[in-house]
Amino acid sequence: MERRDGQRQGVRAAVRLRAIGDVLQRGHTEEGRHRRAPPATWDAYYEAAKKIRELGDDYYIAQDTGDIFFLLSLIWQAGGRPFKVDGTKVHIDFTDPGTTKAVAFWQKMLDEGLINTKVTGWSDDWNRTLNDGTLATQTMGGWLTSTLPERAPKAAGDFKVALMPQWQEGEKVGAANGGSSFGIPEAAEHKEAAFSFLEYFAHGGGLQTRVDAGAFVPNLSVLENETFTGKANEYFGGQKVGGVLAEATEIVADDWQYPPFFEWARSIYGDLASPFYTTGKGSLAEVLEQWRQRCIQYGNEQGFQVD
Repeated sequence: MERRDGQRQGVRAAVRLRAIGDVLQRGHTEEGRHRRAPPATWDAYYEAAKKIRELGDDYYIAQDTGDIFFLLSLIWQAGGRPFKVDGTKVHIDFTDPGTTKAVAFWQKMLDEGLINTKVTGWSDDWNRTLNDGTLATQTMGGWLTSTLPERAPKAAGDFKVALMPQWQEGEKVGAANGGSSFGIPEAAEHKEAAFSFLEYFAHGGGLQTRVDAGAFVPNLSVLENETFTGKANEYFGGQKVGGVLAEATEIVADDWQYPPFFEWARSIYGDLASPFYTTGKGSLAEVLEQWRQRCIQYGNEQGFQVD
């Protein structure tokens, strides 16, 4: 990446990591484990969630304690576009049809007790529930496939990777979740050397080393490589995971934007959402409106024109 003055600023390392569903195909019955096909639609996901809850108090289809990246991916896939950016002008609206559809669906899942709101992602409890099968699915970026084997080694062979459930049967629409880049500090003494290394790491010879180590790197040179798309993954029961991830990158809906101060915005979302998730009082729509108001205030303070 370069600044407007032509100075090198950094290198993109993972662009538009697509949100996919990592589906644990495991149930617990008196006969033991059995496999189920991943839900193809969100309606099927809802029905599957109810069946999973019937397995016992600890069993859930998913967990959520206020993951804004997941919620935004759901909104993105549903056609919502809550952020519109035009230069320094930013418009934020969580009332468009796609956004309200996604938010209402997840609100229903929470209201009916179908989501575990006690286990936080990336925690030890999260690892435990992934390991023991009490947490059935994760809808996350493709990068989860590279860390899941370490987090849930006992679940080897039970997980499968699938595209996100769809809002309409037969559709194929996805969304993104995450991304990364590397920057060079202004005070760095050897900027050219640093940039050369980042080029090597992100796009050059170092890229394949990362792929060989198990990282999901969504560069075209990787996604279009038959070695990547056709390789059987032992942890996922021999599934050709790379092919699913490559397909997921092709179906991401267009025209999504983030506000230029999103890093600040996401840093405060958890504090705003926590009372809702811990008490059940209020609604996701109310949390998002609080978030919008805070973003408007902060953005205007930073010199943007936000409404």
